[in-house]
Amino acid sequence: MPKSSLDSFIQSIKDVKKLIAIAVSGLICSQVIALLAGIQPPWPKGILMLTSMIELLVLMMAWHFSSVSEKMNTGKILVILFSLLCIFSLAYIFMYSLFVYNIPETSTDIVLGCGLTHDSQLVLSLNKIDLKTITDTCPGEFTRILSSAEFEATRVWTPWTVKLNQVVIFALWLAAFSCLAAFMGIFVAYHKRQKSP
Repeated sequence: MPKSSLDSFIQSIKDVKKLIAIAVSGLICSQVIALLAGIQPPWPKGILMLTSMIELLVLMMAWHFSSVSEKMNTGKILVILFSLLCIFSLAYIFMYSLFVYNIPETSTDIVLGCGLTHDSQLVLSLNKIDLKTITDTCPGEFTRILSSAEFEATRVWTPWTVKLNQVVIFALWLAAFSCLAAFMGIFVAYHKRQKSP
């Protein structure tokens, strides 16, 4: 009786349990480390669960496509995925360090924006604070005005820039973990093929 692709997949899992355990635990550990280091994106809520689901899907797709394709240049693909992982991770760290602010005396992080709202500009001008010192860089020196706005980023910066930064930070996070999951899936599938007669 011919085996279905599901039977083949289950047999492959049995054959390489140790490698799969290493791959999956590596993906889980990387998220736990990010959580403990406090560098997960503040938006959206439930990011770690969503990331786990995306990683699982990417891992399954990478496993499937790399295990059925004999002509795949695995070494080149792994180098590309590792390079993309480094690029996305560095871009994420840059955006996180520039646009994520920890509210003092709390464990709450918020995402900042660019371009002060009209109300923020009025407050600054009434307090005789030179706007050029505030808006020379993005997000600028913002601590006083942000605390007076009760740490509501959209009251200080234009809401669309806050949302844009949230989405970019989230996308870079997912891209980095997707590259990691694809790398692990292809790596495990490659070593499974090497073990097969």
